[in-house]
Order: sequence, then structure tokens, then C-alpha cells
Amino acid sequence: MIFIQIGQCGIQCGQEIIQKIYKNNKSSDSIKELLIDTESKVLNEYRYSIENKNSSYRKYFQIGKDGSGNNWAFGYYRIDRELINSVMDSFSNVIESIDLHKGLNIVHSIAGGTGSGLFSRIIEELKNRYPKTCISTYSIFPFESGENALQNYNSVLSLSWLQKYSDNIYCFSNKEILDILNKTKNSINYSINDINNFISNCASSLHPYGNKIQYINTWDIIYNICPIPSMKILKVFSESTLENLINLLPNNFNNSRLINIRKTKYDST
Repeated sequence: MIFIQIGQCGIQCGQEIIQKIYKNNKSSDSIKELLIDTESKVLNEYRYSIENKNSSYRKYFQIGKDGSGNNWAFGYYRIDRELINSVMDSFSNVIESIDLHKGLNIVHSIAGGTGSGLFSRIIEELKNRYPKTCISTYSIFPFESGENALQNYNSVLSLSWLQKYSDNIYCFSNKEILDILNKTKNSINYSINDINNFISNCASSLHPYGNKIQYINTWDIIYNICPIPSMKILKVFSESTLENLINLLPNNFNNSRLINIRKTKYDST
């Protein structure tokens, strides 16, 4: 299983997702990781963290020193060919080290300069060099306003690259997640950590629980859920989240059939 984490948001969410996968699966199987950012703060936080020692292969790339200024163009154009080749070489080494390559996972935010611009450059290079690789992205969408002045431009540009180069997009909207937390927890005091925890719970649920990490064949998801190339934005919810959402349905909504279908499904498994 390969995870590329780009930008501060991508690295923080990606690390939580991976830790949840390890926690849910009592196994020594390792996830291959590439962590990429344009400044050293977040990279150093995880490089020297004692809690993040599960991965047998983790490569860090610091591209630049001063960040991307929340600007898509900075993230996309400032990376030179030598650094791109270094990232691609590391990805090649990862693929060569595993027996069966079933797809690539990229975690990023579409609002920041690194998560949008640098991500766009990297996914373009990956698809051009490895056209048959199935690329899944865990894309965090920003609030409608307030995160940074250029977030709307960054989002439009990175969505264009997502549509062109990714095979399926797992969408996580900060606004939608906050609304769900407000309704299910009856509180208004939430932090970014709470949103990241929600995302990691939902994303890690794609990987079945057990004594060994199960490698989901991403192509199966595409064939069954989003076979039309232009319609590939998916939303993922964990089991507990779905139950909470069912409880939030209006009183006059007949949800007994939905619950019975779900009960039958899980009883049969």
C-alpha cells in the first residue's frame, strides 16, 4: 500500500489515516510513504516523532524553504526537474519493492499552495510516467471562506488536474464535516484535529479490519462505483458516521427499510 502525502494538511491527515489503519489491523505489514512539503516544520515533526515508527519505508522531500505562499502557481512552477526526478525515483523504488501494485493513494488539500499546486505537478508527472497506475486521491475541500485569500483559485485549478489525472477522488469537505460534528455531538467547539480525526476514521474504513492489512483493489471500486471517467468524486463515511446520519433523518422519513437492509447485510457477513 502506497501513500503520498503532500503539504501540511496532506501530511497531518495522511499520518492519522495510516495510524488508524495500523490500529485496526494487527499486522506487521508496512505502508510505503512519501511525505512532501515546501517547508520543514511539519516534515521534522513527523521525522523525529516516536509514535510514527511503524513504516519500514518513509521518504521525506522538502521542496523549497519558504512554503508556497498559498499560491497554486508557486507550488506548480517552483519545483525543478531534479527534484521531480528524485520524487519519481523514490516512487519507482517503492513499486519495485512490493509484490503486487494495486494503486496509489495521495492525501492533500485543494486550498493551499502546496496541496494544490505541487500536488498538481506531481500527479501530472506520475500519470505521464505510469499511465496504468490507478491513482486515488483523498482530497480535503476548504470552508467556503476564511482559510486564505486565494483558496477559490487554488481549488478550481487543482480540481482541473484532479479531473484530468486521477482515477477516483474521495472528497472530504471541511464545512460538511463540521456540520455533521455539530449535529451528532451537540457542540460547537471543534478544532482542526477533530476534523482530521473524522477524515481518518472515514478513510481508514476503506481498509477492512483484521490480522492483516487488506489491500483493496482500487480498480474494483472504479468498475463498480464510478465507471464513467468524468464522474469519479466519491464520499466515504465510516460505519459509526452512517449510523449517526441515519439518526438525524427527519421523523417522518421511513428509514426502517434502510436499517433493515444494512442489518441484513452485516448479519450475512
